[in-house]
Amino acid sequence: MELGVHEIKVALEGTEILHGINLSLGEKRLTGIIGPNGSGKSTLIKTFYKALSPFHGYISYDNERLEDISQRRCARITAVLPQHKDGSTDLKVINVVMMGRYPYKGFMESMGHDDEELTKKTLDNLGLQRFAQRKFFSLSGGEKQLVLLARALVQDTPWLLLDEPTNHLDIQHQLRLLNILKELDKKIVVVFHDLSLASKYCDELFVMKDGLLVAQGDPMDIMTSELIHKVYNIEALVIPHPIGGRPVVLL
Repeated sequence: MELGVHEIKVALEGTEILHGINLSLGEKRLTGIIGPNGSGKSTLIKTFYKALSPFHGYISYDNERLEDISQRRCARITAVLPQHKDGSTDLKVINVVMMGRYPYKGFMESMGHDDEELTKKTLDNLGLQRFAQRKFFSLSGGEKQLVLLARALVQDTPWLLLDEPTNHLDIQHQLRLLNILKELDKKIVVVFHDLSLASKYCDELFVMKDGLLVAQGDPMDIMTSELIHKVYNIEALVIPHPIGGRPVVLL
């Protein structure tokens, strides 16, 4: 399934944030969006699942306009791990994860055996089964993030959208989450702040600045000192990692 972005412009509180973005996603499996704060990364990814609507242009999935897709159907196409999450719920972890099945339920329809089995299997696959009966609010930040990823996976969608999922996580949980993503058989879009992690894990990068797309391509090709200076206005050294050769950004 291809995700198309067609000349979209988005305004927030009267200020135009995105200034005519065109891109196509779907050929690569794990795509990263990078750029400085205020460049429009989160605004862009929110248009992919109807959290924001462009005032010009449109989003499409396999040539069908997103505006013509119902919210319920959109939730069967895209699962989302947003940037700002409420971690205070006293629901049990297993119930939080099972919420990912709601797009497939009718009004007042309860969860069935298949929903419960998929939830348990997903918890097992992510090594979270020991937390199943814990209250969500009692978990650490990294554990909560993995539980919310489990909820997104239980949603069973072709597209997975994550907005800065590694923020506020220690390096162990960052790598665990990204290694899980790398193994998934899905189309994944991730907003990143860490340029070295983006280069290590992504098959393709889209680089934004001031609401515009300024570069795109394989990290091995585009992650350079010149690009970082152009986009972030800082001096950085980019060297190949001694294992694998992926770009590493040194500040």
